Amino acid sequence: MVVLGLISGGSWWLHDHLAQQSRLNATRSACRQAQDAWSDHATAGAGSDKSTSIKFDRRYAQELSLAASSARDPKIARELQNDADDTKAFADAYERGTSDAMSAAWSASTHDWGLWWRDCTVVLNSK
Repeated sequence: MVVLGLISGGSWWLHDHLAQQSRLNATRSACRQAQDAWSDHATAGAGSDKSTSIKFDRRYAQELSLAASSARDPKIARELQNDADDTKAFADAYERGTSDAMSAAWSASTHDWGLWWRDCTVVLNSK
């Protein structure tokens, strides 16, 4: 009976460990994807005209949404999606030329970026 209990417990531990590792790996991948998207966005749109800048912002928002959908950490997924939504709102406001909306969206996006970047850095540096 004791042997059966040890085997059962070991099996449960292995299953749980593999599930945790799978979630961590998926979140790491999402974080790398988001950081790569940010890097591409930061360099590609610099000095662009308005139309090109808006296109780059919308593409960046899409890439963040994709990363959010693959992150298995709900907090990081939410932070990525919030930044994607804020970046899209910024692009929409920029297209309309509404400076108050642009300012609000930029501020929100910068805040959300700081959250997911910090949390992703922790995940990417974990063992």
